[in-house]
Amino acid sequence: MAANKLVGKAREYLSQAYSPVANKVEEGFSRLPNGVRENLVRYGPSQAVATVASWVAAKTTYGLTNNSLSAGAAATWASNIAYLGTSVARDVYRANKEAKMAGRNITASDITNIIKQQGAEIGLPQVVDNFVSGPLLVSEGIKAFGPNIGQPIGGAVATGVFYALTIGGCELRKRFGNKMEGSLARV
Repeated sequence: MAANKLVGKAREYLSQAYSPVANKVEEGFSRLPNGVRENLVRYGPSQAVATVASWVAAKTTYGLTNNSLSAGAAATWASNIAYLGTSVARDVYRANKEAKMAGRNITASDITNIIKQQGAEIGLPQVVDNFVSGPLLVSEGIKAFGPNIGQPIGGAVATGVFYALTIGGCELRKRFGNKMEGSLARV
């Protein structure tokens, strides 16, 4: 019981101490254009997890091999596995919540559709990132700036390429998806 009171007091203190900061962040976020907000909400959490995984993989691999291309490949693959895992988990969680609200359980078909949607949205950009831009750009960043700073710089440039392709593809699907034939155009 004493622990519950302590936790309650800590929450109260933190909410009072950080509410001005949270209000400023919320105010700034609300000023962003809708498309930017939508993309930050959709991709931000997955990208945060992927960034940490990428940095850990690059540091570890470079430390073991002293090879920037190996570190770039490890960083890219760790980032993409973390990104996709987080994205699929988020969408499965949301689909399960929606199914429960509709009075049913999530099905294997629901999960299959989520995976198809992920593939349709980020399939080609993921291939380009996995095999070309990711390893090469992270490797060049490590060569130019060392593993501590080079991986985040190369990773940020590779992420920019990835998102340019991903968001561009997503916008094309939104605009032309209804006019296209085929199952992936409808997911």
